Amino acid sequence: MVTDQPAMDTRLRPFEAIKAVRRLLNNPEDTSQVFIIFRAMRGRSALRTFRRFAASTTGASVLRERRSLLATLENKDAMMQHPAGSVGRAYVDFMEGQNLNHVLTGYGRDRLGEICLLAFMYAHTGNLGMAMIVAMGLKRMPAVARPAVIEAWRHGRKARWLSDQDYEALLPRPLAEVRRNLSIADPARYHAVNIERILPKSIAPAT
Repeated sequence: MVTDQPAMDTRLRPFEAIKAVRRLLNNPEDTSQVFIIFRAMRGRSALRTFRRFAASTTGASVLRERRSLLATLENKDAMMQHPAGSVGRAYVDFMEGQNLNHVLTGYGRDRLGEICLLAFMYAHTGNLGMAMIVAMGLKRMPAVARPAVIEAWRHGRKARWLSDQDYEALLPRPLAEVRRNLSIADPARYHAVNIERILPKSIAPAT
């Protein structure tokens, strides 16, 4: 039984989320509204995720040892010691390059990539706020881009659950191998879209 679980508000607050969506539509650069939507519509999804994480072997170990993945990722000197092509080095390149792909899922930081990532992660978290932003983004996208978002959701459903992975152990391993072991498929439809040509800048919030 999980006893060290976080206290959180599990109520759904759709009116608060709708107001945040309107503010986001009026100003797509106001990314703070994204997190308001997530919190307002998470319901019990975050609590279920934590309980599942705590019940896993890796999660129990992380909680027992009070590990901080953030502290590991912020140690640039140590991260640079990982071999080229590894998850760790890909993460460093991602943080420094800004235009590189999301490390494990393969989606870029462009507008379509952000929506695809949310669709992928919705399959893992069940956060209705993510679904709301994806739906909002889909309505504002040309038809040619929509299959990429649907593909992302399907890939998220097929991939292994990402929240209980031992990321410290994954950092030195080859990125392609890790993606294969986690059943993360290549986002072919996303890569096939000429994003800069077809998507206006205001389609979706960058996260």
